[in-house]
Amino acid sequence: ALRGSFGFDTHEMVEKFAGAGFGRERAEGMMRAMVGVSRDVLGRNEATLATKADFAHLRSELQILEKADFAVLKSDLQLLEKRMETNTANLYTEMERVENRVIKWVIGTVGTSVALVLGFIRLSMGDKKTPEPPQKPPAEQPPATNSGGRRFMEDEGDRQDELSSMGSKHIPPHEVKKLIGLG
Repeated sequence: ALRGSFGFDTHEMVEKFAGAGFGRERAEGMMRAMVGVSRDVLGRNEATLATKADFAHLRSELQILEKADFAVLKSDLQLLEKRMETNTANLYTEMERVENRVIKWVIGTVGTSVALVLGFIRLSMGDKKTPEPPQKPPAEQPPATNSGGRRFMEDEGDRQDELSSMGSKHIPPHEVKKLIGLG
């Protein structure tokens, strides 16, 4: 009998052909032809169909690829973390530079403000210089006079007295300290 792994019983098929009016030899010949064609088709399919071993091999390759992909992703992530750390460090460095510039600017501004306040205080206290005594003109020249016939030196002395009476007030040091918040 012609038995194989064809998914059907070849002996039963020969019996059916014989019962249908084919002779026994003719039925067996037809069955041999069908078995040959089936083997040929199965042979061709075996070359293209995957087996359990093929699936196991494929699974192991996929696992290897997953591990490799994971390793690549992990190294990329580490690289990105390092870049982020570097960028963060650069940002902090730049922020320190800006902070130093701001501190220098503030110190300069405060220094300038203090100098201006001290200058204002000095002006408000009034720099009282003792007026120089009038000098006598040399003997050979007559003293210079203004249009009213008075000498210039007398006019200058009067003007100094006038300015002194109108000028800035003298502020005692303890008052200055109170004004600037030190006393």
